[in-house]
Amino acid sequence: GATIQIPTATPQPTATARPTATPIPTAVPTIVRLAAPVLVSPANLDGFNASSQPVLDWQPVAGMTLQDYYYVKVAFTMANGETGYADADVAGTSFGVPWWVFDAATPPDRLASWTVQVRRVGPDGQIVELSPASSSRQFYWR
Repeated sequence: GATIQIPTATPQPTATARPTATPIPTAVPTIVRLAAPVLVSPANLDGFNASSQPVLDWQPVAGMTLQDYYYVKVAFTMANGETGYADADVAGTSFGVPWWVFDAATPPDRLASWTVQVRRVGPDGQIVELSPASSSRQFYWR
């Protein structure tokens, strides 16, 4: 009686996948798209005389934060035929057109167009447009 020992197979180690590092998401600011401002006055093609300053008004835009502002742009043709601009960042819902526009715009009508848009300064200092520009209106200043 000899005893025979049958060798057992030694299991080969299996390769296990190394856990991969889960990427940490970078915070991306969410920009809410707001509605375009709705212009109130003056009505399209309203006129002003030389002694009255045009004041542009629009409705407040819902959803704005303290970081947001209105960008008002008034465009007009100058005597040399080039387009001139009077623009401003405004916290409220009105803008008095600067008196110098009267002198810079081409007589006799001194026709100007204007729009309003909601903007914000982004974390990198760049301007972020939060709304499309409003519809455009025109006024004259004689």
